[in-house]
Amino acid sequence: MGARARRTEDAALLRGAGQFTDDFAPEGMVHAAVLRSSMAQARITVGELSAIREMPGVRLVMTSADLEGIFGLPCKGKIRQVDGTHPKLPPHPLLFGDTVRHVGDPIAFVVADTVERARAAAERIEVDHDSLPTVVDMRPALEDSAPLVWPDLGSNVAFTCARGAKGATDAMMVGGGLDWLMPRGDERHCRRPESRVRNSSFDMPATPERVWTAIQNGP
Repeated sequence: MGARARRTEDAALLRGAGQFTDDFAPEGMVHAAVLRSSMAQARITVGELSAIREMPGVRLVMTSADLEGIFGLPCKGKIRQVDGTHPKLPPHPLLFGDTVRHVGDPIAFVVADTVERARAAAERIEVDHDSLPTVVDMRPALEDSAPLVWPDLGSNVAFTCARGAKGATDAMMVGGGLDWLMPRGDERHCRRPESRVRNSSFDMPATPERVWTAIQNGP
């Protein structure tokens, strides 16, 4: 404790011997590509897919129409708001159907023999976008006239929360003659991407499942 941790991965990386998830290719592995929205908010119509499904090496083409009855990705955050309630959460479908809400929303999922064939097939899918009003700055997004990302929620405010002792803080501010208002944005915060890559293979019952995955922390 208190000592600098010695790095153990540098030698392999400097020799070009580092191994990443993409370096593992079990026999028979297929690859996927995702077609994503190019608009922040729009109604969409996906074109005919029969020709895409017949492209060489293509194994599977899926849109939201193929996922009826399958739940999306839940948000497990349990933030308690100032009034004691939990915020309403928007849906997070695996693939978006009638309307996309953000640039990059997934529209179609393609599986093929190679990553090049998967990407080529995804790029061939035609999607008509009917653009909807958008807002790209947080302050205008809070105005009453702002277009809503999720109209069913009635607001662009994700949640309202507070931490600490409000009464004691207010008393300190008043007693010291202070009146603070500190808007805080997130424009200058740079995060590294987390690819969350996972590669698995199995041949039951002869061989149990083997998993290669990128993780944040070492074993």
